[in-house]
Amino acid sequence: MRQIHTALLIPYFLLFTLAPSVAQNLEKFMRATNMESGMLYFVLPQKMKRVEGKNLAKKKLEYDYTYVSNADSVRLLLTLSTRSAFRGDSLYIATPLVKALPVPAAKCHYFGFPLKTIFKEPRGKYWVNRMEAWLPFAQWKSFYSAENPLIFSFSLEKPYDIQYALIGRKCRKQRENYRLFFDMLELNQ
Repeated sequence: MRQIHTALLIPYFLLFTLAPSVAQNLEKFMRATNMESGMLYFVLPQKMKRVEGKNLAKKKLEYDYTYVSNADSVRLLLTLSTRSAFRGDSLYIATPLVKALPVPAAKCHYFGFPLKTIFKEPRGKYWVNRMEAWLPFAQWKSFYSAENPLIFSFSLEKPYDIQYALIGRKCRKQRENYRLFFDMLELNQ
């Protein structure tokens, strides 16, 4: 009798402990507040790992998004810590055609966005550069729909590029959060 109970409980145990959670907690991912112009969604700050520009910038890029419901664009705020004040005026977001990094430029779709500097200030041996870019909502959504890594590239004078990528397990987790977030937006329209 005990063996039958054990045999019946094993599938339930596997189902509830090993299967990925369908209902993820978005409270650790974003905040929402009601405004006159619609719902304001703030995707909490996230970090991306540096893959190019070792001597030019810190290992992590911090970024967050702000979106007002039914708007056609999204505000991307970035904090880039560099050895000297950042002089670039464009952000390139790449969606590679392959999963492995580094990705040759010919194997990427690049999308360029103008950067506006909010402030630059020295902190220790680095300069903290706070910038913003505006992305079309549909484009933003497509970045997190692809399965391959997402790359943020800041171009300086060649060959000095700084690149950050969302890769591996963190990439998969972020994509799941964004899919749930985009589903929520769609259902609430």
